Amino acid sequence: MRRLMTFVILMLISGCAARPAPTPRPTLTPTSAFTVVPESPRYLIDNERSILRYTAFGQGLLGFAQIPGEFKLKGRTVTLVPEGEGFRVKLEMVIDGNTATAANGLLLNTLRSILEIEVFPFAYVSADSTQIVSLTEESLSLTLIGTLELHGHKRPLDLPISLSIKDGILKGKGTIELDLNEYEVNVPTAIMSSRIKFEAEIVAVVSP
Repeated sequence: MRRLMTFVILMLISGCAARPAPTPRPTLTPTSAFTVVPESPRYLIDNERSILRYTAFGQGLLGFAQIPGEFKLKGRTVTLVPEGEGFRVKLEMVIDGNTATAANGLLLNTLRSILEIEVFPFAYVSADSTQIVSLTEESLSLTLIGTLELHGHKRPLDLPISLSIKDGILKGKGTIELDLNEYEVNVPTAIMSSRIKFEAEIVAVVSP
């Protein structure tokens, strides 16, 4: 009986002994929120719906006549590059000299000759907006600054332009007057002025 009591007492003492502390669980630090990087919407210029009109001004033999004509574009893009809370507009455009038209064959041959289209068939525009724009606006008025490469010579370009975007279609209009002498074009001043007015109408479709 005494041995039984001793055994019971030992069991009670062992049950009251301190148990080892549980291994602490590591504290989980919440991951930082995922930063959404805005995309750069890219619009492909539609050659069939885009046009570059020009007006040359006669002098000498042609007096004060206005001489109209057109060039077609050969593609490239309008890209909206994210910056701050909006976008900058980047224009890359190719003008196809082989598509030139004029009031008559004589003037067309003169134009092709002075621009040396067989040697320099294309002109290139590369420009970025000076303003940050918001896509929430229905119509945007901005200035693109960059370069125009014409007749093998690259010169600075400031192009005021208006843009609208709706249903994945971007439309732009811009007007500028250039002096062809700055591009080392040999203009027959007895027939026409070296200054020519250009009006661009661009239609571009969002790239899938």
